[in-house]
Amino acid sequence: MNYALAERGIRGTGSALAKSFLGWGRASTPVPGAVAVSSRRGGGHVAIVSRVESGQVYVWNPSPRGRGWQEVAYRHRAISYRVPG
Repeated sequence: MNYALAERGIRGTGSALAKSFLGWGRASTPVPGAVAVSSRRGGGHVAIVSRVESGQVYVWNPSPRGRGWQEVAYRHRAISYRVPG
């Protein structure tokens, strides 16, 4: 996530831990460009919100084997949505 933000000129957390984004920026609703932070066994997960449609949040996630990014429906329960702040 830090790399993706840096490509866009946005400073991240500098940590490889997904949950480090809980202290980054400011809390938000799920809006395009926000970082979605969720918990999962053994750590966390982060993704970039692409759109919200009929209450469903869609995010950009890295695709398998480093083939770029793919838009998917976000199936994780977000702890927080964060925007630069």
